[in-house]
Amino acid sequence: MGLISFIKNAGSNLFKSEAKREEEKANLIYEHIKKFGFDVSNVQVAVDNEKVMLSGKVDTLSNKNKIIVTAGNVEGIS
Repeated sequence: MGLISFIKNAGSNLFKSEAKREEEKANLIYEHIKKFGFDVSNVQVAVDNEKVMLSGKVDTLSNKNKIIVTAGNVEGIS
C-alpha cells in the first residue's frame, strides 16, 4: 500500500491528549473504523508517531479506500 498524507489537525479528535501510547492510538483508530460498519476482522492497525499503518485484507477496493480515509481522518494523524 502506498503513502497517503492527511492534514494533522483535522478530523475526529479520538486521542484527547498527546500522551496516548501508539498501541492505544491504534486501538482507538481500529474502533473508529469499525463504528462505520466496515468489516475489519482481517485488518491490523499500527501507529508510529503521526502515521497510521493498515495491513490485512478487505472485501472490496472501495471499502479499502474508505477505510484508509477513515483511519487518516483523525486529529493527530498526518
